[in-house]
Amino acid sequence: MEERFNKILAIALDLKVEEVNSKMSSETVDNWDSLKQMNIIVAMEEEFEISFDEAESILLNTYSSLLVAVREKLPG
Repeated sequence: MEERFNKILAIALDLKVEEVNSKMSSETVDNWDSLKQMNIIVAMEEEFEISFDEAESILLNTYSSLLVAVREKLPG
């Protein structure tokens, strides 16, 4: 699951998968802007067949918060 998660972030943020790490956030990654944020959310929703509401989507702007949220939405 985490490998797929990291790949999505890498693609959305135009990074190499090796560059993706748990310290990443919209504050630390220059090109993680509001448009990229929405692209990340949509890609996560599609890949993991989950859904975030608008309020959640705005708050999920760090690697860690996004990973926790995705894990919580996954069944079982």
